[in-house]
Amino acid sequence: MKIQAMNRLWAALADSLLVPAVKLKGIKGAKSTLKTKNRPSLAQLSSAKTALLDESAIELHAATHKISQYFDESDKEEAREFINALCANLPPAKVRALTLDALVVEIARLNANRLEAIRRCAEKDFLHWFEHWNKGQHALANASHSPEEMVDLLDRPERSVSERSRNRTRLISGKTDCHLGNALNLLIGALGGNANGISGRYHHIKRQWGGNEALHAYLHPHKRATVALWTIILIDTGANCEVVREMPLACLRKSEDPNHMIVSFGLKARAGYKRINDCLPIQPQPGHELSAVQAIQHYEIMSSRNRKIANGEVAELLFLDTRQNDIIGITEFRARDDFKEFLQDHAELRDLPIRPSFIRPSYLLKVQHEDPAVSTESAQAIADHVLSSTTGNNYTHRTHTKLVYVQKVREFTRLFQSVIIASIEGAAEKLGISPEEAEALFSDAARSGLGIACLNPKAGVQPGTRRGESCTRLDACPNCEMRYLVGTVDNITDLILFEEYLKSQEAEATKAHPEAWETRWLPWLALAEVALAKFALGDTASAFLQATEKANARRPTYRPFKLF
Repeated sequence: MKIQAMNRLWAALADSLLVPAVKLKGIKGAKSTLKTKNRPSLAQLSSAKTALLDESAIELHAATHKISQYFDESDKEEAREFINALCANLPPAKVRALTLDALVVEIARLNANRLEAIRRCAEKDFLHWFEHWNKGQHALANASHSPEEMVDLLDRPERSVSERSRNRTRLISGKTDCHLGNALNLLIGALGGNANGISGRYHHIKRQWGGNEALHAYLHPHKRATVALWTIILIDTGANCEVVREMPLACLRKSEDPNHMIVSFGLKARAGYKRINDCLPIQPQPGHELSAVQAIQHYEIMSSRNRKIANGEVAELLFLDTRQNDIIGITEFRARDDFKEFLQDHAELRDLPIRPSFIRPSYLLKVQHEDPAVSTESAQAIADHVLSSTTGNNYTHRTHTKLVYVQKVREFTRLFQSVIIASIEGAAEKLGISPEEAEALFSDAARSGLGIACLNPKAGVQPGTRRGESCTRLDACPNCEMRYLVGTVDNITDLILFEEYLKSQEAEATKAHPEAWETRWLPWLALAEVALAKFALGDTASAFLQATEKANARRPTYRPFKLF
């Protein structure tokens, strides 16, 4: 039997308190011979109930064929999943007509919208049950008798049955806050606040106040408040399910920023049982009514009664399960089952085969596609991965990310061609490119953002680089034989802004990093000053004046990179 299946069976038995809670681990270094499929993102999911008309089905097939040409056989299934999901949200004919850029945008939007829909529903559930719990606290404050008095009046054997019946009718049979408060105090005094599995007159009290779960939710967090908090944290942090589920009670502490708090998760097994931390805003973000930090603080208060009677280790966990006769930390399978019920109660979610584990890849994909360059670095930092390949291969290198790379390769090929043919007389015409198109292409190709172009970024001419691989020695451009200066308006604008940035950093850099400044960026500054002086004269003088005006307009939003 597989270890995962054995753990599932054992956890089910442990939930019923038939066996102690333990977890088997695989043999370190052992490898599966089967290639596992990555967990899907939310943008890959389609409802089993979605049915397309014949015409729409044809458009879907055409859209799928259009995108599949960019992938090998192993990736085509995933591409079809994304297209199927998108066609359930947009007319298939519109999907078919999308450019690759627009298709990437629509897939990223679908992913982000589904994340937001799950969070919105979880927030709604949490606030509902928090309000329900607050009603219970208000009722307790308005109760006419204490827990001890309620036990004495309704449970004391020395009192006659008729007297106890009259007391019951008088104290808990109505619908006022006072009656509810008395009923809750009876529950607290007689049973410690937990009447699970208890029948008799408690059955009638439960039925009077909405059932067992609703009655207990006046005193403790409802199971849906628990799964809602779990879901909100998953979506707001992108952390994996286990480390969130095993969060400690003391998970919040102040940060240097008064508007944020540091949140601590459970120990991450794959990171050598390291404690994972994140920093979250205290106040709700636009479009939200509740922040994750606020929800955690509310839940801590809601669960305080249970913590007083739970054993030491359990009491130190954030998420608790009180549906057994004992109080335990919520298990993986209980959380999963509650998540399924949560989905079924919301019409916009119930038909999608969502699992909690799909949230993390969806969140990391969202982060990566919010980056203008669609680079992996931001998602890697949030995922706390040592290697970017871990983030990419397991989470973010999905169909629409690969399409971005396809576009970048095509754009590079197009622009590189223009640089290659620029110095060959008549080459553009022979390739069917008009002089105007060639000039425009060359202007784009020569623009690097710093005012230069590289004739061959894979030449491997710089120390530390290899032929056939992209050069990363941006600091070595001034003295590189592949460097090419082109006096277009955009190029000169870039050079003006970069020169200004270098000058603004010079004083601090010469003190903090004198050697690196002299060898890496001082040559750049010298090159920029000489080049701009030449661009201001002769044939490029007009372009220089236009570039000066354009630089003035761009300066407020100019975002340079860090030099060191």
